[in-house]
Amino acid sequence: MTKIEILEATEKSVGPTEMYNWHLHLKTLQQSKKELKSKCDEKEKHIEKLRRQNERNRQEMQRHNEYQDYLNQITLLEKKKHVLDYEAHRAKFEMLREQVAKKKAELNKAKDDVKPKIRLIENWKAFSEKCRQNMVETDINIKKLSHVCKVKQDSLYKKDDEIEEARQSLNQKKSEFADCKKKKLSLRKLLEQLELERTSLEEEQDVQLELRDTDANLSRTCDKMMRLELELRQLQDDSKNAEDERKGIQQQIQILQNQENMRLEKLRLKYHDTHEAVMWLKQNKGRFQGQVFEPIMLLIHVKSQPYVKYIENHIAMKDLKAFVFENEGDMESFLKLMRDEKHLRVNAVRAPGVPSNSFKPSYSLDDLKKRPYCFVSYLRELFDAPDAIVSYLCQRYRVHDVPVGTQTTKENVEQVTKTFSLRNFYTPESRFAVKKSFYSGQIITSNTALREPRLLTEALDVEQCQQLQKQLQLLDSQIATKNTQIDDLHGKHRNLSREDNELRKRKKQLGERKSKCRALEQRIHLRKESLMALEASKDSLEDEELQTKQKIRKILNEKGPILVNLVELNKKKLPLLQDKSCSDLSYRSALLKQMKEKGESEEVFKVIAYLQEEYDALKMHMSSTRKEGKEILEVFRKLCCCTLSDLSKAMLHQLSQLPNDIDEIDASIIDARARADCYNINMQVVDEFVQRLADIEKMTEEVRQLKDKLQKVEQDNFQAKEKWLAPLQLLVDEINKRFSSFFASMDCVGQVDLHYENEEEYDTYGIRIQVKFRSASKLAELTPFHQSGGERSVSTMLYLLALQELNKCPFRVVDEINQGMDPTNERRVFDIIVNTVSINETSQYFFITPKLLPDLPCNDKMTVHCVFNGPHVTI
Repeated sequence: MTKIEILEATEKSVGPTEMYNWHLHLKTLQQSKKELKSKCDEKEKHIEKLRRQNERNRQEMQRHNEYQDYLNQITLLEKKKHVLDYEAHRAKFEMLREQVAKKKAELNKAKDDVKPKIRLIENWKAFSEKCRQNMVETDINIKKLSHVCKVKQDSLYKKDDEIEEARQSLNQKKSEFADCKKKKLSLRKLLEQLELERTSLEEEQDVQLELRDTDANLSRTCDKMMRLELELRQLQDDSKNAEDERKGIQQQIQILQNQENMRLEKLRLKYHDTHEAVMWLKQNKGRFQGQVFEPIMLLIHVKSQPYVKYIENHIAMKDLKAFVFENEGDMESFLKLMRDEKHLRVNAVRAPGVPSNSFKPSYSLDDLKKRPYCFVSYLRELFDAPDAIVSYLCQRYRVHDVPVGTQTTKENVEQVTKTFSLRNFYTPESRFAVKKSFYSGQIITSNTALREPRLLTEALDVEQCQQLQKQLQLLDSQIATKNTQIDDLHGKHRNLSREDNELRKRKKQLGERKSKCRALEQRIHLRKESLMALEASKDSLEDEELQTKQKIRKILNEKGPILVNLVELNKKKLPLLQDKSCSDLSYRSALLKQMKEKGESEEVFKVIAYLQEEYDALKMHMSSTRKEGKEILEVFRKLCCCTLSDLSKAMLHQLSQLPNDIDEIDASIIDARARADCYNINMQVVDEFVQRLADIEKMTEEVRQLKDKLQKVEQDNFQAKEKWLAPLQLLVDEINKRFSSFFASMDCVGQVDLHYENEEEYDTYGIRIQVKFRSASKLAELTPFHQSGGERSVSTMLYLLALQELNKCPFRVVDEINQGMDPTNERRVFDIIVNTVSINETSQYFFITPKLLPDLPCNDKMTVHCVFNGPHVTI
């Protein structure tokens, strides 16, 4: 243990409860003190840095202050200018207000002078208005009578129109009577002509019979055409369906054939070098003497998708992507070109010179298919490939001799391996390898789970391709047959169409003849009815003349009262017209007198109008001046953030020092602005300067607060140190006293003291143990480097004994403390332990050790227990 650890353990074990807590608190205060000092120093350094930076930019800030002074001067001059402008407008406003009051007095005096004339004109105006009103009322009455007269006059005109209408009606009757005679003669002549034309046409019954026969023939032709069209439509639908089926089969074949391109794309993605070599080979096959095959994975076609996993698990990947050559020289030149010149990593193999059918399986497939073996095929039968590739796979992988079984095969693996000498065989999920031990003859079977296929997943189903080709040929023959039948039906349909058109043409002609006969009959019938109606009507012209005369006489009798009433109305209208004429003369006379009075007062009215115009103009000018003054006050308020009445005495004093001439103020503003424009101020530097000043002020306050906290921490530290250090020093002195006495009893020297490097660093405080076991040596600190293991054990035991009387506990246990001590030190330590623990009122002490020295002192307060243990000890 280090000195620090010894101190902490001593505080916990023998010190008061609060001693260790005060020690921890002092450490915490020490850490807080360091952190506060560090923060304070850091902020003070930063403040000093900011001050140095501001000192470098102080000249720029002074220039900015000068520039700001000029701007302030300009602002002050503008304020003065607005004050002067406002004073000028206020003086002008006062002057205009006096002029308006004076002009208003003149206008009122002129109006008072002209009031008698105005009253006279108003009187004549009222009289003329009264005359005009009388005229209007008389005119209304005249219009009412005129309206009644007009109504009566319209009634007379209407009666005249009725008389004229009766006369015209009589004349029209006379004209119609003459026309009726002429019309009878023309109808008789027309009937004779129609009768002659009807006799010239053939009988309608014959036309009807021929038309019925034509309709029957036309119906039979339409039925035939309909049956042909149905048959033709059925054949066309069948042909279209067959054509759609043919396109679907062609698409399926194309999809199956595109699987090679999919494999080529997969080869490009996974094995780029091999793909590059394939593309090169497609363009350079003529450079080789023998036949060269592309990688096996592109040319091998598995017959069914479930078989792909067997092929891909059986053939190594390096061979699946290998090129196959029939000529060894071609293979060597190809590899040299690819690997040395193009730097492509490719594989190549040479096919054996024997055909694939020369490789025979060890057992016939019929024997393998027998239960319980249930083999379905050899690997060779599961795929198609060029013969050279098949020969290579038979030679290299013995695909002709590796059977494929079912789940039943897997369940009877032992019987299969005993019955057949197979090296490899497959089940749906596993590959089995069979080996026979050379020494023991024992058959060893191992199985491996089949991995999922990755390269040959696009398996080409050859049987399906062949079946689709056969279906395609059958459909082609069916489509050709149906097309021939369709052409024959088209020819028959054309013949029937011609026959149908001829029949329809004949039917149309017969229909026209029939319609002509019916129309002629209808015309004859209508003309006869008209003639009968004319002959049935009687001549009544004399009666019509008598009725017309009676009607005219009645209308004349009605006109008499209307004329009498009209004369009376005209008599009432004559006095009204005379009254209207008198009122008109009075009205005109009043207007003339009114105009005469106005003419005499025209000059006075012109003067009043002129005074009114001057008054209005002055009033408008005064309003505009007042508005301009308010605008100046508003601008001044926005500029100074106050009104003229709110200006401080200092501001009024500053404004009074400035010139009172606006021209001089404008010149001063121009001069100040020109001087301000000469300053090229870097506002970024100014803003940074101001920001640094704010930061200095803020950080100065933070430093003050940190120092206050530091002072409080130091005060707390002082109080805690007094509460902790004094009791600790007393405790260490007590331990040192006991520890020294123990060493003195051994004729040695031992000392315990409180050690620290810095009085304020409480995490460096520790208890230092110094011992001296030989008189020739010096007092040395207890460390692993100066003392032996036995000396350290003695020192540790004596320190513990020095502590035990300072702390009360029920019992103590010491385990093998004497191990590593020399006999002398062991005896001394044992004597001290016995003497110490034999004192009354001490705790019970357990001393455990595997061995003891002979003749050690004992007393009645000691009990020795010997524990026996071993293989021959029995209870």
